[in-house]
Amino acid sequence: MTAYLKAFSDIPSYSDPESQNQLCRDILPRGVVPGLLVGYDMIEGPGRNGLGKHHEWHQVFVVVRGRGTLLRGAERIVVEAPCIIHIPPDTEHDVFVAEGERIEYVYINEYLAGEA
Repeated sequence: MTAYLKAFSDIPSYSDPESQNQLCRDILPRGVVPGLLVGYDMIEGPGRNGLGKHHEWHQVFVVVRGRGTLLRGAERIVVEAPCIIHIPPDTEHDVFVAEGERIEYVYINEYLAGEA
């Protein structure tokens, strides 16, 4: 196996169609390490990630900078760096950022067996 090394600037960015003021990068794309994807997300306020619900994977957010409000199922939780958040499969979630605020987090998707 070859080592994977990329500068963030060499990794294409994208935004979720339901997001607002969001920038994402899949910094360790799916397939480099079986069953794993690692990404980076930055949201400027007012902004949001976009409502999501994933059936095939656990998701972990490692908040490295800023603050926002996490919607996780029926919960609304204020999150502030540094912190870590687990999103179980089949859980609706979104991240909201207020005007003048910003949040940056690394997200880790761990795919369930058979979804490598």
